[in-house]
Amino acid sequence: MRLTFKFLLVVLLTSGSAFADGLVREPYEGVRPTGMGNAFIALADDANAPWYNPAALARVKGTHFNLFDFTLGADSLGTLGKFNKAIFDGDFNNLISANQPTDVRFTFKPTFITKYFALSLYTNSRGYFNIQDSNIFNATADVYAFSDIGLQVSVGLPISDYFSFGATVRGLERSAVDAHLTTLDLLASLGGLTEAAFETAAYDQLKKMSGTGYGIAGDVGALVSIPTGKNGPMVQLAAVVQDIGQTSFTPIGGNAPPPIKTSYNGGIALIYDAGKNAHFNFAFDLRHNFESIPFAKMTHVGLEYKHRFFSLRTGLSQGYFSYGASFELLPHTKVHFTSYADELGSGWHQSAQRYYLMQLSIGFNPL
Repeated sequence: MRLTFKFLLVVLLTSGSAFADGLVREPYEGVRPTGMGNAFIALADDANAPWYNPAALARVKGTHFNLFDFTLGADSLGTLGKFNKAIFDGDFNNLISANQPTDVRFTFKPTFITKYFALSLYTNSRGYFNIQDSNIFNATADVYAFSDIGLQVSVGLPISDYFSFGATVRGLERSAVDAHLTTLDLLASLGGLTEAAFETAAYDQLKKMSGTGYGIAGDVGALVSIPTGKNGPMVQLAAVVQDIGQTSFTPIGGNAPPPIKTSYNGGIALIYDAGKNAHFNFAFDLRHNFESIPFAKMTHVGLEYKHRFFSLRTGLSQGYFSYGASFELLPHTKVHFTSYADELGSGWHQSAQRYYLMQLSIGFNPL
């Protein structure tokens, strides 16, 4: 199937897409957390804390600067190769394949972290595009696309030895589209069209549904630590509200991007001492509480062995197996690898999409 360059501009905006009623939207997904099933709210002991639970910044020791912090992800090496050819060689043939969802993402976020405080400049983009039929006149296209550029400030304050509270504020510019296009519906509204005319009409329709704007987002989190004795684990309980009051955007020269809904998340973590410089971490999260989604899609479970120089992790995210590993060449380099999956259907175990992520952090004692 042939897709014109105009139609692909929506995708190359760092678009993301999924079944309109299926994908659970997440503003940010870290590489280490997703390796352990994205269960991280009550653990949050690294540079992901400002995104997952800023209250954990109250437990930070020392000063850390992730000077170069780069994440790249896709559903396959083949997808990365296709996008590489499209961007650098102008080869758009077979970039999008029918009945084969395409997902790419890119994050760059230099971050300064010290006790009680974190500051990050970031760009965060994710793209997913899916055509569910090889015949363009019978196709259904699902598009969810966003590209963010922003500044994030987070604080975590200890209220007592066992309780801390935190908050994050992000100022960002977002370009985004969230659309579900059915060819037959589009043709019915526009009249009979040739294939080329349909592609132009579809692109024009997506432009109407997309937008760019400025917004201010706010998160709050709480973390409670419960020691259980010399031989027992440290138990940590957490609650986080992301995008308080729903994050809306002021449009720039056109439409505003879709708002980001408020999400209510909770979690528990058990931290076991496994000897010098090593821990076993177990985490369980319920994310997007009070939303009309199956319980299984809210559930995230993770297990991790974390050593000073390496880590191994596994878990379940929305009922699908996840795994990951890290290598730490301290005091200047960390490398993380992860594979996990999302449920794209409206139920449970209907349609899975697996992703592969890699993160490279270089800096001064990166966290």
